[in-house]
Amino acid sequence: MQLINKNEVERIEFDDGTWFDIKSSFSVADYDKAAELKTSGEAGTVVATLAIGITGWNMQDGDKPAELNLENISRLPGEVATKLFLEINKKGRSLPKVKA
Repeated sequence: MQLINKNEVERIEFDDGTWFDIKSSFSVADYDKAAELKTSGEAGTVVATLAIGITGWNMQDGDKPAELNLENISRLPGEVATKLFLEINKKGRSLPKVKA
């Protein structure tokens, strides 16, 4: 078994050219960060998963690049967030259940 390579990502691309780089694996520190986001009320399961899973994107906010942050992750279109969430979970990167 190997330690998690923090730089290993996979790219998920959409038909319109939008892309998201997603961590290939979650570390225990990632799980802790997600639990912190959820228990503090800052994010629900989907937003917390996307916040720790997305490492880069080419999303736009109007005519400028959108900053990768919780607020903008929360503004993703539902169908995009759902596809990313399902793709992350399909690879065995789901978050453990955490009670708020």
